[in-house]
Amino acid sequence: MRVALVDLASSAMRIPVTSVRTTSGPRWLLLCAVVLSAWIAVLCSTLGSTATVRHWDVSWIGLDALEVLGLVATAALLRRRHPAVGQVATATATLLATDAWFDVTLSQPGWAYAGAVTTACLVELPLAFLCLWTSWRAARMPLAPRGWPPDRPWTGGQGCRPCQDQRGMRNPSGTSSPDRW
Repeated sequence: MRVALVDLASSAMRIPVTSVRTTSGPRWLLLCAVVLSAWIAVLCSTLGSTATVRHWDVSWIGLDALEVLGLVATAALLRRRHPAVGQVATATATLLATDAWFDVTLSQPGWAYAGAVTTACLVELPLAFLCLWTSWRAARMPLAPRGWPPDRPWTGGQGCRPCQDQRGMRNPSGTSSPDRW
């Protein structure tokens, strides 16, 4: 039974990429972009320039809390060289850029606007670019091997022999596989 599952899995892994139907995905995305463009035109002609909103403070606190969570998650995943670091860093960059956009566009004229532009230029956008750079670099970094302890960062084998762990101690089995440590 187990052999049959392995054979089934290995045969499923050999499916050529060309056999997967990918032609309809881009068409749907372009159609959605056209529909969204038409919706933007409707909004431009119908929306007013002011609005009264409830829970204004909760919205901004929630956005800033998500940014903090994204930065902490990106740092933790980067330290562990987790494969999801690129996606989390990109999502965090998106949140930071969105925060900068809304800070600048929704601020009142005068000192509030100057403060929003300053914060966007000196804090939020540089952090967003740092997150995008981290995502770009994460796509090129060696990933931690399967079974690597999550409390120890993976160096990709740089600076240490494969048969040693991060503290310079030889592993008990004498092998280079962290699965057996």
